[in-house]
Amino acid sequence: MYYRTTKIGHRDVRVDQGATTVCFSRGRQGESEAGPWELWTLESETGSPIPARCRPGDDPGGRFRAIAERPVERKFWARVLGATKIRPATKVEVEEWLSDPAHTDDIADIAYVGGQAMRAVRRNASVTLEPI
Repeated sequence: MYYRTTKIGHRDVRVDQGATTVCFSRGRQGESEAGPWELWTLESETGSPIPARCRPGDDPGGRFRAIAERPVERKFWARVLGATKIRPATKVEVEEWLSDPAHTDDIADIAYVGGQAMRAVRRNASVTLEPI
């Protein structure tokens, strides 16, 4: 099977096929963050998986490489350098990402996970994805 790769540090990191897409009506920084975003998860030999998002068609490795330049995220850099692969985020990972207090202002409407269309439902401080 063919896998595309992305460069992180001095390593070629496998990027699994597929995509998990979440459509937002707005983001933390306003309507400029509205629209579709792909959510990806980096698996690492040095710690737990890290989820992140990028625009459809962008290299998901670019978002993880950017962690080195973001002071609030730099603590994750060692895990990024230990990357073994990047894969589409799972339903549970998307729900956890959307429910994180840092993403309260990211308003998700619809998600496509593993080919299944789902609606994002916010209840109190958590978001769940429910099949449409």
